[in-house]
Amino acid sequence: HHAGFGVSVLLARVRAPLGLAMHQVGMVFVAIGITASDHLQPIGAGFIVCALVVWTYRALHMRAALRGWRRVAIVISALSWTYPMLLAVSWALTQVGVDFVTSTLTPTLDAMVAQHGAVNAIALVLCGLIALTPTLAHLREEAQHDHAASTH
Repeated sequence: HHAGFGVSVLLARVRAPLGLAMHQVGMVFVAIGITASDHLQPIGAGFIVCALVVWTYRALHMRAALRGWRRVAIVISALSWTYPMLLAVSWALTQVGVDFVTSTLTPTLDAMVAQHGAVNAIALVLCGLIALTPTLAHLREEAQHDHAASTH
Protein backbone atom coordinates (compact mmCIF):
# COMPACT_ATOMS: atom_id res chain seq x y z
CA HIS A 1 0.00 0.00 0.00
CA HIS A 2 2.91 2.35 -0.63
CA ALA A 3 0.88 4.12 -3.32
CA GLY A 4 -1.76 4.87 -0.68
CA PHE A 5 0.65 7.23 1.03
CA GLY A 6 1.26 8.94 -2.30
CA VAL A 7 -2.47 9.37 -2.91
CA SER A 8 -2.76 11.04 0.50
CA VAL A 9 0.03 13.43 -0.50
CA LEU A 10 -1.73 14.23 -3.80
CA LEU A 11 -5.05 14.90 -2.10
CA ALA A 12 -3.37 17.11 0.49
CA ARG A 13 -1.43 18.96 -2.23
CA VAL A 14 -4.64 19.89 -4.08
CA ARG A 15 -6.32 20.84 -0.80
CA ALA A 16 -9.07 18.24 -0.90
CA PRO A 17 -9.79 17.59 2.80
CA LEU A 18 -12.92 15.52 2.17
CA GLY A 19 -11.09 13.35 -0.37
CA LEU A 20 -8.17 12.97 2.03
CA ALA A 21 -10.49 11.96 4.88
CA MET A 22 -12.30 9.43 2.68
CA HIS A 23 -8.97 8.00 1.57
CA GLN A 24 -7.68 7.67 5.13
CA VAL A 25 -10.89 5.99 6.31
CA GLY A 26 -10.74 3.66 3.32
CA MET A 27 -7.15 2.68 4.06
CA VAL A 28 -8.06 1.88 7.68
CA PHE A 29 -11.03 -0.25 6.59
CA VAL A 30 -8.88 -2.15 4.08
CA ALA A 31 -6.16 -2.75 6.69
CA ILE A 32 -8.66 -4.03 9.24
CA GLY A 33 -10.34 -6.08 6.53
CA ILE A 34 -7.07 -7.75 5.56
CA THR A 35 -6.15 -8.56 9.15
CA ALA A 36 -9.45 -9.17 10.91
CA SER A 37 -12.69 -9.11 8.91
CA ASP A 38 -12.89 -9.64 5.15
CA HIS A 39 -16.25 -7.86 5.05
CA LEU A 40 -14.57 -4.50 5.67
CA GLN A 41 -12.36 -4.67 2.57
CA PRO A 42 -15.10 -3.76 0.05
CA ILE A 43 -16.20 -0.85 2.25
CA GLY A 44 -12.64 0.42 2.43
CA ALA A 45 -12.18 0.03 -1.31
CA GLY A 46 -15.37 2.02 -1.86
CA PHE A 47 -14.10 4.89 0.29
CA ILE A 48 -10.80 4.88 -1.62
CA VAL A 49 -12.60 4.95 -4.98
CA CYS A 50 -14.64 7.95 -3.79
CA ALA A 51 -11.44 9.71 -2.74
CA LEU A 52 -9.91 9.00 -6.15
CA VAL A 53 -12.97 10.48 -7.87
CA VAL A 54 -12.27 13.65 -5.87
CA TRP A 55 -8.62 13.50 -7.03
CA THR A 56 -9.71 13.11 -10.65
CA TYR A 57 -12.05 16.09 -10.40
CA ARG A 58 -9.39 18.32 -8.85
CA ALA A 59 -6.61 17.12 -11.14
CA LEU A 60 -8.57 17.61 -14.35
CA HIS A 61 -9.55 21.11 -13.27
CA MET A 62 -5.87 21.90 -12.69
CA ARG A 63 -4.76 20.75 -16.12
CA ALA A 64 -5.64 24.08 -17.73
CA ALA A 65 -3.04 25.81 -15.56
CA LEU A 66 -0.31 23.32 -16.51
CA ARG A 67 1.72 23.18 -19.68
CA GLY A 68 3.59 20.54 -21.67
CA TRP A 69 4.62 17.32 -19.97
CA ARG A 70 3.14 18.45 -16.64
CA ARG A 71 -0.28 18.72 -18.29
CA VAL A 72 0.10 15.22 -19.77
CA ALA A 73 1.26 13.86 -16.40
CA ILE A 74 -1.77 15.26 -14.52
CA VAL A 75 -4.20 13.71 -17.02
CA ILE A 76 -2.45 10.32 -16.78
CA SER A 77 -2.57 10.55 -13.00
CA ALA A 78 -6.21 11.61 -12.96
CA LEU A 79 -7.38 8.67 -15.07
CA SER A 80 -4.90 5.85 -14.48
CA TRP A 81 -6.33 4.63 -11.18
CA THR A 82 -9.51 3.23 -12.73
CA TYR A 83 -8.10 -0.13 -13.88
CA PRO A 84 -6.03 -0.93 -10.77
CA MET A 85 -8.91 0.04 -8.50
CA LEU A 86 -11.26 -2.15 -10.53
CA LEU A 87 -8.87 -4.98 -9.68
CA ALA A 88 -8.75 -4.03 -6.00
CA VAL A 89 -12.51 -3.64 -5.63
CA SER A 90 -13.06 -6.89 -7.49
CA TRP A 91 -10.55 -8.69 -5.26
CA ALA A 92 -12.14 -7.22 -2.12
CA LEU A 93 -15.54 -8.44 -3.29
CA THR A 94 -14.23 -11.98 -3.79
CA GLN A 95 -13.38 -11.99 -0.09
CA VAL A 96 -17.11 -11.79 0.64
CA GLY A 97 -18.18 -14.24 -2.06
CA VAL A 98 -18.78 -11.98 -5.07
CA ASP A 99 -16.59 -12.72 -8.10
CA PHE A 100 -16.84 -9.66 -10.32
CA VAL A 101 -13.86 -9.88 -12.71
CA THR A 102 -11.09 -11.20 -10.50
CA SER A 103 -10.95 -14.73 -11.85
CA THR A 104 -10.60 -13.35 -15.39
CA LEU A 105 -8.17 -10.46 -14.89
CA THR A 106 -6.16 -11.50 -11.85
CA PRO A 107 -6.65 -15.11 -10.83
CA THR A 108 -4.15 -14.86 -7.95
CA LEU A 109 -3.53 -12.29 -5.23
CA ASP A 110 0.07 -11.92 -6.46
CA ALA A 111 -1.16 -11.03 -9.97
CA MET A 112 -3.63 -8.47 -8.60
CA VAL A 113 -1.04 -6.89 -6.31
CA ALA A 114 1.54 -6.66 -9.09
CA GLN A 115 -0.81 -4.86 -11.48
CA HIS A 116 -2.61 -2.77 -8.87
CA GLY A 117 0.55 -1.63 -7.09
CA ALA A 118 2.67 -0.92 -10.15
CA VAL A 119 0.06 1.11 -12.04
CA ASN A 120 -0.97 3.09 -8.98
CA ALA A 121 2.61 3.81 -7.95
CA ILE A 122 3.87 4.85 -11.38
CA ALA A 123 0.91 6.24 -13.30
CA LEU A 124 -1.20 7.67 -10.49
CA VAL A 125 1.27 8.77 -7.83
CA LEU A 126 4.50 9.44 -9.73
CA CYS A 127 2.78 11.27 -12.60
CA GLY A 128 0.68 13.24 -10.11
CA LEU A 129 3.72 14.27 -8.10
CA ILE A 130 5.62 15.23 -11.27
CA ALA A 131 2.71 17.35 -12.44
CA LEU A 132 2.27 19.09 -9.09
CA THR A 133 5.94 19.68 -8.29
CA PRO A 134 6.42 23.40 -8.67
CA THR A 135 9.01 24.69 -11.08
CA LEU A 136 11.60 27.20 -9.93
CA ALA A 137 9.79 29.95 -11.87
CA HIS A 138 6.52 29.03 -10.15
CA LEU A 139 8.18 29.17 -6.73
CA ARG A 140 9.63 32.61 -7.49
CA GLU A 141 6.21 33.83 -8.62
CA GLU A 142 4.57 32.57 -5.42
CA ALA A 143 7.26 34.21 -3.30
CA GLN A 144 6.76 37.54 -5.09
CA HIS A 145 2.99 37.25 -4.65
CA ASP A 146 3.38 36.43 -0.93
CA HIS A 147 5.78 39.35 -0.46
CA ALA A 148 3.44 41.76 -2.25
CA ALA A 149 0.47 40.55 -0.18
CA SER A 150 2.35 40.97 3.10
CA THR A 151 3.37 44.56 2.30
CA HIS A 152 -0.21 45.69 1.65
